[in-house]
Amino acid sequence: MPKVKSKKIENVPKEITDYPKTDSILYTDGKRSYNYKIKQEGLYPQPPILAYTQGKNKYKIPNGYCVETTWGRGEKKKTVKCFINYVEGKPLFKIMYGINFSEEVQSNISSTTAANAVLK
Repeated sequence: MPKVKSKKIENVPKEITDYPKTDSILYTDGKRSYNYKIKQEGLYPQPPILAYTQGKNKYKIPNGYCVETTWGRGEKKKTVKCFINYVEGKPLFKIMYGINFSEEVQSNISSTTAANAVLK
């Protein structure tokens, strides 16, 4: 019997959006999907002192930017609001979560540091 070669499917991350016509963005990596809703676009400070997104495509993050992120299904569905504000020229990342976004964490190190604090 001949050996059948299986083709490995790459989990290539992609964004599905019609932004800025709509405020919704679907991000998927093949295993998971995240829904983003832009709540506030923000302004680019002058002079430009900006944080950047991670990954292959780095995007500038403006002051006052707010995005609502949802992931999971059913009872495990979670939604958080993520903010960035520049204080004295440095980014301050804030995540609000919980019932009616009543809890929050902040980090002046990185958005990942703030996200890890939510997960603890």
